[in-house]
Amino acid sequence: MPTSPPSITTLPAAPDPSNRATFNALAYPWSAALPTFGTEISAVATNVKANADEAQADALATAADRVQTGLDAVAAAASAASAIAAPGVQATSTTSVLVGLGSKSLTIQTGKAYSVGQSVVIADTSAPSSNWMFGQITSYNSGTGALVVYAMKSAGSGTLAAWTISISASPSAGNSVAMLRRAITGTDTALLGDACGFIDVTSGTFTLAFSAVGTLGNGWYCYIRNGGTGDVTLDPNASETIDGLTSFVMYPGEARLVQCDGAVLRSVVLNTFSRTFTSSGTFTTPPGYCKFSALVWSGGASGAKNHTATGSYGAGAGGGCFPFTLDASGFGATETVTVGAGGASVTTNNTIGNVGGNSSIGALAVVYAGSSPVSGGTALRTSSGVTATVVSGGFPNFEGGGTSSNPLSSVYGGSCGSNNASDNTACSLYGGAGGGTHNGTLLRDAGTSVYGGNGGAASITGNATAGTAPGGGGGMGLNSVGDSGAGARGEVRIWGVI
Repeated sequence: MPTSPPSITTLPAAPDPSNRATFNALAYPWSAALPTFGTEISAVATNVKANADEAQADALATAADRVQTGLDAVAAAASAASAIAAPGVQATSTTSVLVGLGSKSLTIQTGKAYSVGQSVVIADTSAPSSNWMFGQITSYNSGTGALVVYAMKSAGSGTLAAWTISISASPSAGNSVAMLRRAITGTDTALLGDACGFIDVTSGTFTLAFSAVGTLGNGWYCYIRNGGTGDVTLDPNASETIDGLTSFVMYPGEARLVQCDGAVLRSVVLNTFSRTFTSSGTFTTPPGYCKFSALVWSGGASGAKNHTATGSYGAGAGGGCFPFTLDASGFGATETVTVGAGGASVTTNNTIGNVGGNSSIGALAVVYAGSSPVSGGTALRTSSGVTATVVSGGFPNFEGGGTSSNPLSSVYGGSCGSNNASDNTACSLYGGAGGGTHNGTLLRDAGTSVYGGNGGAASITGNATAGTAPGGGGGMGLNSVGDSGAGARGEVRIWGVI
């Protein structure tokens, strides 16, 4: 630090004409002191400049400290972000840096289903290392896991340089803070790039394969949902298994978490399925359930074609319904599902209707159609046909609803078709309802059902109406005027219970 400025000699007094001798005596020493005064002025100026230079250096140092503090804060934030975003195993790949900084060994956060424009955290593991930096993905291949990342990195001289980093090694499975959705509608494969993601089936019946478990690696997982109406078969690679099976079907509505341990695939049911069979087929029993529930309807009968409703003539009866819940262990690997057809429409005068078909799930449950066109379907059947035993309140349990001459409402049995013009056809809660009838001039209403199909209306001016599915009976037709209404098909519904 420079010293204080020097003092200056006192100036001589102003000239006195009356005493020139005194003035002259003082003026000479003053003149002689002028060179020394100039030197002292120069010293003052030098000292002022030194003080200014030192103040500027102090200000620059303070600014540099602030910049370094900011850089330290950024590095700390990046390190904290890496601890949150990439706590799992890291995948390292040697890449070529395109700005002349040489080859670098880099680590990128793993276990993500990446997307273009996404920010990532990258670690430089080569020397000299500058810990963590941020980058942005400019391209990504979900099939191979190849990434191209644009990042800014300190070049070691206080400047920043742009790096374009190509990482060809697939990122290994790990943890992720984001979940990306991939919608599919046809044959596809669950890939390494789907790790931590959501595969959403929006429509279609097809097979979803999986990459080999060795490729997926230990720790890979994804969510799969069948949000469509088709059946999706999960099929691991080659002879590999999922839940101990070489394949199984994901029915509509089902969602699963699928995980790989590097050797096999396993799944956990997150949302149960509901599968409706409107025609015969095969139920493939899916794993992960403790029970299965079902509703089974037999087919409804068609109405008669006649001038008056008498004897065996009349409206078509409804199909029966049987609900049950059974332990999953009671189901085989597959069960044959049979859906009974509805009775065909009658086109010949003075002809009774046609009985519908039985429905079943293997040997686990069978629901019979009525023993005659006017007898309601049932889950209980004797050698003499349907027994219409009435329980308290007038509601048969699993039997058909009353008789054709005395229609009664039913809970699970199909309601009988009336064969007289005095009564409307009765209703059913679960079973199909019988059709409407007539006596040639007077029409009677068809029955209705809460959970099954309604009966079809009779007609004396044209063709009668068919019953509605599942299990509705057809309406009665009139000779030489119109055909009878057909009975409706049966139906089988199965859903899982976890």
